[in-house]
Amino acid sequence: MHSKNTNLEGFTPHIAKRFGFSPYTKKLRSQHELHFKRNKLSSRASLCEGFTLIETVIYLALFTLIMGGFLIVIYGIIQSASASTNKTVVEEEGSFGLAKLKWALSGASAITVGANTLSITKPSLPSGQNPLLFDLNSGAMRLRRGSGTSTPLTSMNAKMTNLTFTDIPASNGKPEGVTISFLLTDQAYSETSTLTVYLRK
Repeated sequence: MHSKNTNLEGFTPHIAKRFGFSPYTKKLRSQHELHFKRNKLSSRASLCEGFTLIETVIYLALFTLIMGGFLIVIYGIIQSASASTNKTVVEEEGSFGLAKLKWALSGASAITVGANTLSITKPSLPSGQNPLLFDLNSGAMRLRRGSGTSTPLTSMNAKMTNLTFTDIPASNGKPEGVTISFLLTDQAYSETSTLTVYLRK
């Protein structure tokens, strides 16, 4: 009795040869299946990497949007604080200048209005301090007492311009007076101040 040799597929060599099955054919098929599985895994990995890249781009866009909005808010707060500071400086400088003018004109017996100067005679002061002379120089209002040295009344934190003195002649029983006007500017904020004072009889 003859024994029949079988290959790995369970077929006799004759039948395996007839249907194209052989150890070499099985090896090729196994390699093809392995190659297919590798390609499939590689495709899945690429797809995962693609989704990761898209997510990264989205996160970066959201982060940029949030940071941009945050910076805009911070810039607005800083600008508002700066504008508030500028306004405060101008108001304080203007108030001080007006207060000094009111003091000088209070109890004054005579005034002389020049093109850009105001001379005030104040009897309550020692003779050496009369007259009081107000003028504008290098963006600051100045005061000179008698023959002394002119002293700035306003600081350079707020620049003064357009300082004018307008004489108001006495009429209809009203004493002589003067109108004073000036413009103070600190960066983007400006304010005009005006004062009118009449001499007491």
